[in-house]
Amino acid sequence: MNTPSNSRKNIIVALLCVLIIGGGIYWFLQTRTEKIIQNIGTDYNRGNLDSAIADSESLLAKDPNNIKALLAIASTYAQRGSVTFKEEDNAKKAIEYADRVIALDPKNSEAFRIKGYAYEIQELYSEAHSNYNRAIEFDPKNSQAHSNKGHAYDLEGNIVEAEKLYVKAIEISPSNDHALLNLGRLYIRQEKFE
Repeated sequence: MNTPSNSRKNIIVALLCVLIIGGGIYWFLQTRTEKIIQNIGTDYNRGNLDSAIADSESLLAKDPNNIKALLAIASTYAQRGSVTFKEEDNAKKAIEYADRVIALDPKNSEAFRIKGYAYEIQELYSEAHSNYNRAIEFDPKNSQAHSNKGHAYDLEGNIVEAEKLYVKAIEISPSNDHALLNLGRLYIRQEKFE
């Protein structure tokens, strides 16, 4: 016979089963998403930019507000614009995706850094500096924002500011290859071989 206390027990057991199954599904999906994000990073680093964009788009099709995927695709479009010399079209897409991140997280340092880079590759240095400044304001330890801002100054011919920012980036992250490489190039141009 099904008494009220047995009915409550059955309901509690059913709810626990739903929670456990739901938690397992959530964990699986999160693990899968993180694996795809790692693959995007690997593709980006290997120069497989179209593949990184495709994987980012597949994640965004499932979750349009996935900040990691939005940052990945924004960064990849900016890089693709730089390496293919198709700056304007790719930079426009990079800025569009970075702006989506900023709409979700208005103080996202990385989104502002990416926007800065997208403007930099278009030689729109005022806009680049403005976005790099916001990136640094929201995360003073964003080594890459310091290095990118230094690079923009370097391209403008302001080597004093460029050097300061490269050094700052290296102080924050001694393994920042971008800052190390560009500081080395700057020193070679100045014939500072020591």
